Amino acid sequence: MPRAREMRTTAEIARTLAAGHLPATLQVACGPGPLPIAYATDCGGQPLLLVPVGGAIAGTMPGGDGDVAAVLAVVDEPPVAGAPVLGRVWVSGWVTALHGAAAREAACEFAETNPLGDLLDVGCGHDLYRLEVAEVRLRRGRRTHELDLMEYLAADPDPLARFEADLLADLDDQHGPEVGAFVRRMAAAAGLPPLRPRRPAAPRAVRLPPAA
Repeated sequence: MPRAREMRTTAEIARTLAAGHLPATLQVACGPGPLPIAYATDCGGQPLLLVPVGGAIAGTMPGGDGDVAAVLAVVDEPPVAGAPVLGRVWVSGWVTALHGAAAREAACEFAETNPLGDLLDVGCGHDLYRLEVAEVRLRRGRRTHELDLMEYLAADPDPLARFEADLLADLDDQHGPEVGAFVRRMAAAAGLPPLRPRRPAAPRAVRLPPAA
């Protein structure tokens, strides 16, 4: 049986955070902000931005074939209180507008990750843009990682991330003893001190590894 990966790479963590399941803000060069933005990252690692026509961000967006520099910032939200935070990611690059068939294809790909009702309004009350990634930084704890762009674009986001809270709740409710034994084995293998038994009413928090 192949061994499961013991930890995510920094590129996988960054792609997971920027996938489109967490709240994000966008700072456009010389524009207001940072402001909340609806987004989803396509299969190639490029964020798609859904912008309402007439909103604060819309006035800073490029038209035609132009582009504008911007930074998408995403902070992890742990699935349960007390769980470790994966970090914060900044995705910087150049925003370009999507039109016609390109916008329709992007809306379908956006919906696969983040199925928002406003996608049905693309071309009328909302416009779609693509952030062509030029730089990615990941902050974990006190350390900031400057990621290799090709590694980031080639990395796969964790497919379980959006279901993490529900999975943890089900594991704790239906498979508590098995999860406890697994955590103790992993702690021992990592050289950590033995875990103290929890009181019956005490909560616990873990993060699931990515699918192999």
